[in-house]
Amino acid sequence: MNAVFPIDELRRLSRVSNARSALDVLATWGVIVTAIAVAAAVGTWWAYVVAGLVVGGRQAALANLAHDAWHGLCFMPRPVNNWAGAWLYAYPVGIPFHHDRRRHLAHHRRVGFRDDPDWVNYSNSDRDTHVRLIAFLVGRLLGTLLVSTIWSVLVRQRPRIALTDDESGEPLRGEWLRIAACQMLLAGVGTLWLGIWAYPLLWLLPLSTVAAFCTVVRAFVEHNTEDDMAPVDERLRDYAPGRIEAAWFSPCHFHFHALHHGYPSIPHYRLPAAKAAAIAAGRYPFTVAPGYLRSLVEHFRRLPARPSSARVA
Repeated sequence: MNAVFPIDELRRLSRVSNARSALDVLATWGVIVTAIAVAAAVGTWWAYVVAGLVVGGRQAALANLAHDAWHGLCFMPRPVNNWAGAWLYAYPVGIPFHHDRRRHLAHHRRVGFRDDPDWVNYSNSDRDTHVRLIAFLVGRLLGTLLVSTIWSVLVRQRPRIALTDDESGEPLRGEWLRIAACQMLLAGVGTLWLGIWAYPLLWLLPLSTVAAFCTVVRAFVEHNTEDDMAPVDERLRDYAPGRIEAAWFSPCHFHFHALHHGYPSIPHYRLPAAKAAAIAAGRYPFTVAPGYLRSLVEHFRRLPARPSSARVA
């Protein structure tokens, strides 16, 4: 692994560009505002449907940019990175930035092991047959992720994916309050701009359906294997989605996923150049799977139609 990039080249690839990260902010939020504005100008139901699809894709991009900020790869100095990661990326899509950063860094250390806090996202538990996998995916498309998140916060008073069995306390409550404040701000802007219906229909609905589905599919596919006991090496791979698929399922170069796990110091916008340089030098160690949807279909075909007990009966 250490031989993939000489140290000087790795330092160059790991440079954080404030200007490039500012472009991420402007481009992502700019597409969201433009999509809503165009739908409002057209004024037809189908224009709002298209806007919802676009907004959902960019909400997935916000979540992925929050991921870069978890690694300190968005802005320098670090306090600016953390503020932007929280308020511009994470809180608008309901992510507790500081808590989930700790969870994600633990995932990097323990990927493929049962104590990985993200194990629930990619294991085969309750997704080991055709029916169970379809039910899981349809549920996420219909908003069950939002429901389970709200239930965890309001009733269980803990994150949906917690790091410990008893995870609460003032820091986490503070993040929930900041997320609530951010949602109130978005609702207020939407109400002043278009009306009281704008926030639930043009932000909350795409977030709980389109963005949730795309993010869940990516999280499931990228580390899943047929056998939950498979070694870690089999869970690290890049993907090769088309441009349209990448815009929704792996925005911000998330399909260079194995490369990111191997070299988490490289910002997302330098991953294509890093991979090209490693391939040209004949030292790229990671496999490349098809796109996320094709990989999901191939995984689905390998699953049994019913649980083994039902087949025996």
